[in-house]
Amino acid sequence: MQVMADTKDLEQFVQELRSKPSTNVPPVLPEFTFKPANYKMINYDNIFSQDRLDQKESDLLQNYNLDQLKMVGYLHYESRDYVFIKTPYETLKLKLGDKIKNGEISLITPSSTQIDEPQIQDSKTFINKIMLNLDQGNQTKKQPKLPQK
Repeated sequence: MQVMADTKDLEQFVQELRSKPSTNVPPVLPEFTFKPANYKMINYDNIFSQDRLDQKESDLLQNYNLDQLKMVGYLHYESRDYVFIKTPYETLKLKLGDKIKNGEISLITPSSTQIDEPQIQDSKTFINKIMLNLDQGNQTKKQPKLPQK
């Protein structure tokens, strides 16, 4: 037994759709206009200068404790000692008397440095002395020579 459905109205609807002209109108895209912004360009001749360290813009990125610092290098140049200190964000070259966060570099030796950080407790000021030893893990290790055959 074969059953036929009445599809005349569906065929008529399809014919009407085919007879109408297509309306392919591309969508209207919003027009992009560039708005100039006032960006501050920072030019430094010396990226290790103390002026750069004192700026308020650099304080926004430097949220760390002095306990997180590592001494990674030492330099004696023109009768002055410098220490390279690695923070979580950058490596700084500092000399005696330079400030880092709330502390101040008070001692520099080839193998260690000392940072004095004032702390206030019960209206008394204490000096917290933080000693940083040279991080030997950053120095390259020489490979032992293998015996030649």
